[in-house]
Amino acid sequence: GLLYYTKIRKDKKYVVTIRDKAKRLLIPFIFFTLVTFVLKYIFNPLMKRPVELSFKQIINSVLYPVSNPLGEMWFIITLFIIFLFYPVFKWSL
Repeated sequence: GLLYYTKIRKDKKYVVTIRDKAKRLLIPFIFFTLVTFVLKYIFNPLMKRPVELSFKQIINSVLYPVSNPLGEMWFIITLFIIFLFYPVFKWSL
């Protein structure tokens, strides 16, 4: 169901599908992650999991979604990674 109702079913090119998924998944994810970083940094003394506003921690929060200040959003990166492998899924179907 997940792959069937997307552009994969409509035989769109791989690059078009991934670009669309990046716009729909990664851009909002990155935006909300950065906003959360700033808010958690401002209120650091009150946070259970304080953050440091550094490039390294921002990159780690994208590469390792569990370390993201919005740890509850791990599934967005996972969903995007699944779509990166869609040619394999399409071939297997």
